[in-house]
Amino acid sequence: MLRKTSTCPRVESRYGAGHLNALGTRGRIAFWTAQCGGVYETLQLYEALLRDQIRVLGADHPDTLTTRNNIASWTGSAATHARH
Repeated sequence: MLRKTSTCPRVESRYGAGHLNALGTRGRIAFWTAQCGGVYETLQLYEALLRDQIRVLGADHPDTLTTRNNIASWTGSAATHARH
């Protein structure tokens, strides 16, 4: 399980945790975590990102909707991974 720490402290310290650059960086970290095979870690990163995106951007913002889609996709991948 991931510890509750910042995934991009340098960006967050410069812009603030709710800044678009920080949110975008967190999304890219989640993406690359997935590409490295960290399915469960990816889900945790995207879920934490989604909470902040809803708070900062709103539930209907395109970036928020993309994150929801990514969570759905990786949830399916996690289920497939668990069966094998």
